[in-house]
Amino acid sequence: MLFSAPDRYRFSASVMQRVVGVGSDRVVCCTGSGTAARITVNGKPLVEPYVKQGDVDGVHKAYDVTVPKGRWPSPPSGTG
Repeated sequence: MLFSAPDRYRFSASVMQRVVGVGSDRVVCCTGSGTAARITVNGKPLVEPYVKQGDVDGVHKAYDVTVPKGRWPSPPSGTG
């Protein structure tokens, strides 16, 4: 997903975020630590070889959310 959120990121360039879950999915960060850390969706770890240096979430804060129907998750408030 590509979007602009200058209030959130303090710059006006486009930002890319991946969507890892959709409505009713449970998204948890993170199992493991360091480069072994993984985001799980519905209890299954995601395999994401494309993430930079194994940094799976970028915010370094644990979260456990169930995505509301018709929505996708965003990083927790105050972390962007």
